[in-house]
Amino acid sequence: MADQVNQSLGHQSSGHRSQEHEHPPRLGNLVQSSAFVVPVATMLHPGSTPSAVATLPPPFPGTSDSESGSTEVVTALFAETGFENFLLRVMGGVQRGVRWVGGMFGVGFLLAWFATVPIVQFLTLGYFVEVTHRVVKSGRLRDGFLGANDGWLVSKWMFGLAVTWLPLLAVSRMRFDAWLVDPMSTTFAVWRFWEFVVFGLTVLHWIGVGLTGGQLRHFFWPLLVPWYLMTGLVKRVLAISWVQLLVEKTLGCILPKTVAAYYRSVPLSDWFVPAVLWRHLRQGTLLSESSDRFWNWVANLRLGYYFSWGLGAFAGMLIWFGGPTLWLLIATRAANPAAEGLFFFVGLVHLFLSLQYYPLVHCRYCETGRWRSYWQWRQAACRYWYSPLRLCFAATFSLVLTFPLWLTRIAMIPYELWWLLSGLYVVLLGPVWLIWGWAWHHASTKPRSTTWVWGLSLMPIFWALVVGQVIFTLVSIYTSWQGVFNILLHPTFNIPSPFSLNA
Repeated sequence: MADQVNQSLGHQSSGHRSQEHEHPPRLGNLVQSSAFVVPVATMLHPGSTPSAVATLPPPFPGTSDSESGSTEVVTALFAETGFENFLLRVMGGVQRGVRWVGGMFGVGFLLAWFATVPIVQFLTLGYFVEVTHRVVKSGRLRDGFLGANDGWLVSKWMFGLAVTWLPLLAVSRMRFDAWLVDPMSTTFAVWRFWEFVVFGLTVLHWIGVGLTGGQLRHFFWPLLVPWYLMTGLVKRVLAISWVQLLVEKTLGCILPKTVAAYYRSVPLSDWFVPAVLWRHLRQGTLLSESSDRFWNWVANLRLGYYFSWGLGAFAGMLIWFGGPTLWLLIATRAANPAAEGLFFFVGLVHLFLSLQYYPLVHCRYCETGRWRSYWQWRQAACRYWYSPLRLCFAATFSLVLTFPLWLTRIAMIPYELWWLLSGLYVVLLGPVWLIWGWAWHHASTKPRSTTWVWGLSLMPIFWALVVGQVIFTLVSIYTSWQGVFNILLHPTFNIPSPFSLNA
């Protein structure tokens, strides 16, 4: 019985090899199937059944059993080179890095734009609170970089809109130059006509991109048409037998994955916007898919979640800095010099205590998510003894990075440029609260406190840093265009202008 099985398998194997020699596989066919089943006689052992077969990937072009001298099949999977795998890993890493950097840039743009809109600014403040919360829980700074995937869509749209807007900008510039030379000339009328035409085409292009998914390749589909035609012509040339064999024996041996991927055809409905629109129109899913895609993206932003975080942080800031602001405001309005000095001294002491304890209670709020954490200043202050060095480092970091923000309060900038100030806030305050979250994580998770000698030796440094914040705040009262209310807009703990509705 075993001899009959081996003999039948030998006939099947020889028949398979004869068919392989008659019709040698090509690399372009590798994309048609990922694996096939071939019986291997040497894999049968005594007691096994004839159904025992080996599942192998497709054979590499130009390789047969007679050349290898074995029943094993050399496949494209086994022919992968380390050089190609290294290149693919490098390219994949670069792609992920570009997506991450672009995503964080998009997140920064959204935060800067939110910070310029009244009430909506709480979203920016809530994002910073969530950043601190993530770092406090894990102790890893990388956990504080949130929203890179959602921000990547914003970056793609910003880049695509900016590039596709350039033709309209060029035509508008030519129309303006013609108007400067002669407003009544025919040249000016022609350029004005083409300006309207280009404007209409640009708007229709943007609408089509938005309805088809908003991918980066959709913005540049007119430029991809020549490339697609040229690629199709090259594939027709590569379809010639001797050219295909030459490619398989040269590049196919070095970059098999890349060559096989090049043979794979890309459908028009994947990048050609008119084809994508026509497919959605036939299926009746044009508006439904685009709207679902947009609202899913908005839902992933979790705007309500960040707004609640920001509202709680703003309430805590009012609790701690409302008192010093009131004392100093009374001092500046007092007619009696003695009363002015008394209220100023009380406000100064209150401001020192607020600047000393507020970062600690704010970190505790970020840790617990409860508003009553702003009242638990004793529990927060006790955590200083668990990691005094890291907390001093966080205070130093915040003092250095917020110094440029104090300079922006000297003169009021136009509202059209307010987003530049908001962008500066986002860039400088993000690292500040990353470091505070990292320091508070170590202070809140340590099982035992440090020695009293070590804590007391670092306390004068911590107090000196608080005094630096007090000096910056007092000087800003007399140099800032917002006056004493600048205390409520402390750059370390707040957003640019929560009260300046028409700034």
